[in-house]
Amino acid sequence: MKKLFLLIFAPIALFTTLTAQITQKEADSIVKQRLNGDTKPHTVYAKNDVQSEGYTVITTLNEALELEYSCWVYFVDYDGETNGKYLIVKASNGNLLEINTKKDNGPNDLNKWRFVLINPPCYCIMDTLRGEWSWIKRWGGLWGETIDNEFKSIVRILRQNEDKSINYEVLVEDTLFSKGSFYIQPSWFWHQRADVVINLPHYANYQNLWTFSFRDCPWNEELNENGLMFWDGGEDGYYYHYKKIKQE
Repeated sequence: MKKLFLLIFAPIALFTTLTAQITQKEADSIVKQRLNGDTKPHTVYAKNDVQSEGYTVITTLNEALELEYSCWVYFVDYDGETNGKYLIVKASNGNLLEINTKKDNGPNDLNKWRFVLINPPCYCIMDTLRGEWSWIKRWGGLWGETIDNEFKSIVRILRQNEDKSINYEVLVEDTLFSKGSFYIQPSWFWHQRADVVINLPHYANYQNLWTFSFRDCPWNEELNENGLMFWDGGEDGYYYHYKKIKQE
């Protein structure tokens, strides 16, 4: 196993505090400040507790990153990429160390790390999400079939509220089917996707809980450029692919 020592990298940015020990809240704030303005969609994960000197991160490349001081440890996962980064906040003074990775999906136990934030979580995601989306195809099931839509379904993403909820309407055959608002949450199933509770005219396994993502269609390049996918969460479930037809 290849072992890397984090202290051989030069810090990208430094943050200081007057407190003797950086708290988790302060460390989260330092990381969010560092990522402020990073426009690429990403998810941030963190170890739940401050890590003591000698803690080792084992990556999916089977590399060991050994920490040589007590610190808070974060991993930034960029959607659709294998290039991420580790952000290490020194517990004693808030100094921030950044280590960029290539062809690495992060720690091998990432599913056990704490979710910090998803970017863009709200206002900036509306640049892509706002508008009208038309159901194009259903894909999946036991045999992985692609099936034409059985009826006309339109999802309208209207606006975002101050509490970061997003207002929507769903029309079936030009008749209002449902309306309401939803929050974007980290996915239960995939760390590069998100979960929403939205009333769609399709069967969902978990009371209108859908896992959604942009540009996630293996059979249609056009939808990979301008598509929205909803997955019902079932092991042999279905993926409902929508295409944007109108930008608000």
